[in-house]
Amino acid sequence: MSFSDKRPRSIQSLEFLLNEFIDSDQITVDDFNAVENDGKRLVLQLYLVADYREQATETQETPIETRDRIADTVASAENDHALSGLFDLTAITASGHTDYLESAYEQLTKSSDFNENRAFFRNASTALEDFLSYEAEVNDNTIEYVESDDRRVSGTYLTPLQLAQRCCRPSVVDLVEDRCTENGCWPGDFNSFDDLDEGTANAAVDAILSLDLVDPACGTGSMLLAAVDILTPIVAQLEAEGGEPTPSQTATARKAIIKNCIYGVDANRLSTDTALGVLWVEAAESVDESLGELSEHFATGDSLLGHVHQQKMAETPGEDNENGRTYRENLKSIHWGQTFSEVFEEGGFDAVVTNPPWERVKVQTREFFAGREPELATVATTAEREVELHKTENGKAKAALEEAKEQSKAFADAIRDSDQYEWTNVGSLNLYSLFAERSLHLTKDAGRIGLLVPTGIATDYYTREFFEHLMTTGKLRSLYDFENREKHFEDVDGRTRFSLVTICNAPGETEADFVFFAHNPQDLDDADRHVKLTADDISGLNPNTKTCPLVRGRTALDILQKQHDAAPILSKEGENGEEENPWGAKYLRMFDMSLDSDLFHQASELQDGTQLQNGNIRHNGTEYTRVYEGRMISQYNHRASHAKNSKDNIYRSGASEATTIEQLRDPEFTVAARYYVTKDQVDGQMADQDYDRDWFIGFKDITSATNTRTMIASVLPYTAIGNKVPVLLADHPARSAACFLANLNSLAYDFACRQKIGNVTLNWYIVRQTPVFPPETFKQQFQGQQLRDWVAERVAELTYTAYDLDAWGADLNFSDEPYMWDEGRRRDLRVDLEALFFSLYGLSEDEVDHVFESFWSVKEDEVNEYGEYKLKQQVMDRLEKFQSLSPSP
Repeated sequence: MSFSDKRPRSIQSLEFLLNEFIDSDQITVDDFNAVENDGKRLVLQLYLVADYREQATETQETPIETRDRIADTVASAENDHALSGLFDLTAITASGHTDYLESAYEQLTKSSDFNENRAFFRNASTALEDFLSYEAEVNDNTIEYVESDDRRVSGTYLTPLQLAQRCCRPSVVDLVEDRCTENGCWPGDFNSFDDLDEGTANAAVDAILSLDLVDPACGTGSMLLAAVDILTPIVAQLEAEGGEPTPSQTATARKAIIKNCIYGVDANRLSTDTALGVLWVEAAESVDESLGELSEHFATGDSLLGHVHQQKMAETPGEDNENGRTYRENLKSIHWGQTFSEVFEEGGFDAVVTNPPWERVKVQTREFFAGREPELATVATTAEREVELHKTENGKAKAALEEAKEQSKAFADAIRDSDQYEWTNVGSLNLYSLFAERSLHLTKDAGRIGLLVPTGIATDYYTREFFEHLMTTGKLRSLYDFENREKHFEDVDGRTRFSLVTICNAPGETEADFVFFAHNPQDLDDADRHVKLTADDISGLNPNTKTCPLVRGRTALDILQKQHDAAPILSKEGENGEEENPWGAKYLRMFDMSLDSDLFHQASELQDGTQLQNGNIRHNGTEYTRVYEGRMISQYNHRASHAKNSKDNIYRSGASEATTIEQLRDPEFTVAARYYVTKDQVDGQMADQDYDRDWFIGFKDITSATNTRTMIASVLPYTAIGNKVPVLLADHPARSAACFLANLNSLAYDFACRQKIGNVTLNWYIVRQTPVFPPETFKQQFQGQQLRDWVAERVAELTYTAYDLDAWGADLNFSDEPYMWDEGRRRDLRVDLEALFFSLYGLSEDEVDHVFESFWSVKEDEVNEYGEYKLKQQVMDRLEKFQSLSPSP
């Protein structure tokens, strides 16, 4: 076999080894699971050998002789060797296969520098990611690895050590101070340990080595290594008795910390075995050093199921799944008080440090098939996929999906029935939030927790009660939010948000330290980026959910609070269930693009029908309306793009084709949809809504705080609308509705909106808590007319540009015909509206400047087109003009 393709070296070597072993030993593919697991272990062994040989003194052994010597030593160790799991081969025998192993070794070590720090950790971690990124196809006793989606779906990603260290440091250093203080050996600060006398220094070492730290989803040990890195120089300094620690003292300190303080659990046995291997490389001075005590600190199983503090109980039945790719598989439950009895006799762990899986418990069908059956993943609708699954040739895929769903449901039911999850066992379960709550139970009453989790822990609807608990009890000490723009997690979208979270299990001050929109760990060193928020601050800005706003520093927070002082939130929940809703706005998701897809008709099915002026199609006597999707609209424009099917993107079945200025200047032009439903279906959806308008106001809910604009709202014809364009039904005249739309589309409002969204979905619970001016605001006089009419006239020109919005134009009653699309005129109208809402929110010139500068994409587009930030200057000039008027808005 040639090692020349573009797949990772670990996958090429694994494929080569397995094919050679199957050929030579006549192992059948029926034994494949066991054979594959042994093959993966061999790949990791060879990485370990390469690192070991680089660090060892000069040797005359071949790499495979070194591998065999280590294997023999591990097998003969009197106590359980830390490498036992990694060198445990049950289905194949490595001896006698020198040529195969040498070829694989050569491939694995080619163009890889094993002289770099922690080469085994780096290579082994990457290999485990590769093993989840590729899946074996077995045909005619041959094996070929193809790309899979298991790693992305399971949320399994290597934690960069720099992030891990930043995440762990606050918890670990606080623990050191607390434990040393308890034992009377705290010198006052971390720079004064070398001032301690010998007896006090020894007491400090003993105090630190008495700490117990665990990662309940340890993977290959990134978070544990980070904790070791933080503790090692402290213990080494104490051992040096005031001098500079020698390499020997540092190594001794590292070994003592690893043997005494470090614990780990993972669902994947291969990960647990690898983590032990990583720590052995860090601590052992020779192959003969087994570090057997360390093996007792690690376990494989489900960290989330099983009891915590009960120490004596019957074993829970269940298979110990070798691969453990997801927590939905049948894994042995970890009963913590039984597995780590010596820890829980003392009340639990001193600290939990973890980057748990970011996986939803519920099976996502499209993602499930992405790596297994891509042709099923790319089917456009759920209804069409159901048809495909019922075909005979897809019976195996259908059975696999059903089995996965059953496992997922069983796991979810067990969590919901458990009395150990008070705050996070609601709604759409996600493993990261369950691990976060689990961590509170695993630690002592004053224990510390360091989490690397999605920022949704503080902003999402279903984690709101957990976050509120952390804030109101003062347990949350800090939350540092990052965007993945610098690709710390290479295969994760750059817009994805994650946070380094520090929790103390003991209640404290209800003020926490926050940083938002960091890109690099060094951003945390900038004092200006830090914001202190109390539970009351958060409740004032998000009173319904108590979720966290995401502000870029103190100035942004001050502006947001000013906006909330100027305008009430759109819909406020009262303590007794009553609602304050000045617009009477109701939220409607009309047609679910998945669940309602059986109602949809492809455009191709209606191609011989008659196209109507409103964009509908009459076919065989039945009128069909377009199903509007988010990709079809932009601000003030319901004809932004055609919607098309796409088979190129597994996760996005639709695509868009932007309309041209020439098309937009044609009032008879309508955009094409992918799907249509009968008009009767739309009438049925609206029958109980107490809404008699023939138009809607909708907004795109797939967005981001870093997109060019976050809130994108438009007027839409009376038509079917997909769930990704939620409709806001406000029973007010069209001119008032125009003011509502203008408020939503203003830059000032967008600034407030983007301080509240933590992911890529602009959910209703977020929009409800944004500051929106009530209808009464627009009753004031401005420039000789009611402000409502002044705003509505401008919105009319921006929106009523085509005949399919005749109903909207008629209700506005400014013009009998659609307005001509004129780019220059539209810009001037929008400058008017932007200036108005900056004035209404009461923002100063400096605050307006800050808002504009926060819209980087807008600025970039302006500079590229005009050579300057022209829009900002135009709005500033218009705002100055408005504020010179009497009365000013």
